[in-house]
Amino acid sequence: MVLALVLVSHLQSWRENRSTTRNEQDWCGTSLLLVNKFLEYSGHWLRLIWQMQLHCTVIRWLGLLLLAMWGSHAQVLGTEGEPLTYYIQLIHGTDQERQPQAAWKPVGPKLSGRLSPVFRWKNYWEVHRQAVPVEKNKVNRHRLSELREVEIELINPLEIEIRLFLKGKLVEKTRQLVRTHMGIMGGDRLKHESWFVVVRRDKPQ
Repeated sequence: MVLALVLVSHLQSWRENRSTTRNEQDWCGTSLLLVNKFLEYSGHWLRLIWQMQLHCTVIRWLGLLLLAMWGSHAQVLGTEGEPLTYYIQLIHGTDQERQPQAAWKPVGPKLSGRLSPVFRWKNYWEVHRQAVPVEKNKVNRHRLSELREVEIELINPLEIEIRLFLKGKLVEKTRQLVRTHMGIMGGDRLKHESWFVVVRRDKPQ
């Protein structure tokens, strides 16, 4: 390609030289036309090669991404048929400084860091905690209090569905990826308090 460009430059200089004959100028013109055609087709092929290389690069990165996702998925689910362990927490948000009931305890720093920036309550108390095994083709329903229940179902290998019931009535439903570390539902607000249901993969501290 570089040699062709140099040749074009020399041919143009020779053609413009007044000492060249008519036949020589015609020959230069024909040569320039052929070289320009060569450059045109060369550029076309270079663009085609570059596009093919780009296509191969995209396919290669896509394959690596899918491989990484598969590895992460396999790591999350573990061996086939093994149930997933989720931890369900019923949380009470309030401005009261004193512990409302003896069995309740303050939430850990990780959950507090998720709740405090979003909701206005000064304190969050864990009312109930339960470890729940979740597996395919099985709906897990658990009572959190006299008024509240929760269902967890593995919809597909990558996703679960969580259903929140209040007084036996479905009030909220959401889906989240299996790899999601923590989901927060509820937030039903009374005058001086709110209630939340937390579904998480890591064990609460």
